[in-house]
Order: sequence, then C-alpha cells, then structure tokens
Amino acid sequence: MRSLIAACVTGVVCGVLCFVPVTTYADDLVATIRQEIMKDPRTAQMSPAQIDQMVHVLTVTAQKEGITAHDMTWRPPVVAAPKLSFAEQLTHSPCSVIPFACAINMAFGFDDSYPQIPLTLALSAMALIAITGLIHHHHHTKHDTITE
Repeated sequence: MRSLIAACVTGVVCGVLCFVPVTTYADDLVATIRQEIMKDPRTAQMSPAQIDQMVHVLTVTAQKEGITAHDMTWRPPVVAAPKLSFAEQLTHSPCSVIPFACAINMAFGFDDSYPQIPLTLALSAMALIAITGLIHHHHHTKHDTITE
C-alpha cells in the first residue's frame, strides 16, 4: 500500500514538474508578445478582444517556430566608438574634411565614405577635355610649309 501511494505521489510530482516549465515559457511568451504589441500606438484603436486574438495567434506561431521571450526582447549590445586621434579621424571620416566631395559623391550614387572617386572622375574629365582641346587646336592652326 505504501509503495502504491509513493508511486502515485511520484507520478503526480513528475507530471507537475513536466508542465511547470511549459506554462512558465508560454506565460512569459504571452506577456512578452502582449508587451511588444502594446508598445505600438495603433493598438489604442483595437478592442481588448482583438488584442487577445492577436496575442494568441502570435504566441501559437512563436511556439511553432521555437521563438522564446528572450529572443523577442534581445537587442545587440551597444558598443561605444573608440576615441580616435585627429589623423585617424581623417582616415575614417574624410567627409568631415571635404564635405563638397562627399556631396558630389552622393549625387553620383557612390558611397559617401570615399570622396576620392568623384575627385578622380573630375580630374579625368578635365584631362580628357584638355587633351581634346589640344588636339582640336593642333588641327586648326596654320602650319608654315616649307617649299623649295
């Protein structure tokens, strides 16, 4: 008789222990989803029944996907930018020194962190115009011909 009671008590304890983490996990998940939904100002226009339904659908989906409350609230750690010397700042941020070049860089659709690209393009265009002008000038000048 004692062994039967001990077996029943053990079974009940094991059964309760098996379901406690699941309900805690589900409760945490429901609370987190509700908290995240309530952060949205559009929920002020929704009825409590609509919010409950949305929380239920999202909770079921999250459980199927294996998403935890921690996954929903996790944010990447904020890393402070290292202190750079003036020379290092020039290397890392040329736009602070040459804002016009960066504006041209962005106008042509390049990344604004490397202003040498538009400067090189501008110098190449000027060189091409100068060479074309010299060739044109060379062909239209009168040359003295030597006649004997």
